[in-house]
Amino acid sequence: MRTVVRFDVGPGAHVQTALEEDYELLVGEEVVALLEEFGEELARYFDPSP
Repeated sequence: MRTVVRFDVGPGAHVQTALEEDYELLVGEEVVALLEEFGEELARYFDPSP
């Protein structure tokens, strides 16, 4: 017999509220502007390797 347990997780009330108030989504040229300073970190984030 196999039991499957599912956990629903979230960031927590305080973190979620902070993100709702201070979160800004960057797209297109706004992301390109970050490449000079954070290009290597962004590459690792979007294409992680084990």
